[in-house]
Amino acid sequence: MTPPTSNSFPSSCRILAVLGVGICAVATGAIWTRLAIAAIDTPLRQEPGFGIQFGSWFALMRMVIASVLLLPNWRGLPVEPMKRGGGWAIAAGACLGLHFALWLSSLSYTSIAAATVLVTSNPLWMVLLCWGLLGERPHPS
Repeated sequence: MTPPTSNSFPSSCRILAVLGVGICAVATGAIWTRLAIAAIDTPLRQEPGFGIQFGSWFALMRMVIASVLLLPNWRGLPVEPMKRGGGWAIAAGACLGLHFALWLSSLSYTSIAAATVLVTSNPLWMVLLCWGLLGERPHPS
């Protein structure tokens, strides 16, 4: 797969198809995870902390699979930006992994609806924290 040039753009149909698949995957992720947790038939499932352990393992597997699928896209990219932003990329990946582990483990303790509301209310929490801790008042822009 060669990297796209400035003259090559995907068709609108392809963009809509990819967006549709992505939206469906994100929208049903919690349901599939809850079904995966319920399908595990082991005495360990009753142990305290199983949800956190399973959530961490599941998050790790999601990151590994996504990395393997995206690896071919790295061919042919310039190396210089990766050297400058590599540390930030690793930090962002660690934060994303932590997010997945905590969110997936929350599915063991609450309903899918409550976990989804909590995870999607992130912008609201950021506004409140910035306002309370940093004194930054929210403004429309």
